[in-house]
Amino acid sequence: MHLGFIVNRSSMMDASWTTVHLIAAALKMGHEVSVINREDLAIQSDGHASARVWYFCDSETDSEAVASYLQSRQGVRK
Repeated sequence: MHLGFIVNRSSMMDASWTTVHLIAAALKMGHEVSVINREDLAIQSDGHASARVWYFCDSETDSEAVASYLQSRQGVRK
């Protein structure tokens, strides 16, 4: 399953945040996760929504690693 989390500002999140723990738990369960900053959401002229996301799929990624990727803005962007 692919899950998406819309957040205010991913670069401000740290490993103590519940959202980061939920992301890590979803990854551990084998899900793919996208983290979407609110400013990266857009409505296209044809009415469809689109978003630029931070993408995670590694089941070995823990809360510390998720927070580190988001803070450093070094993760996979799609």
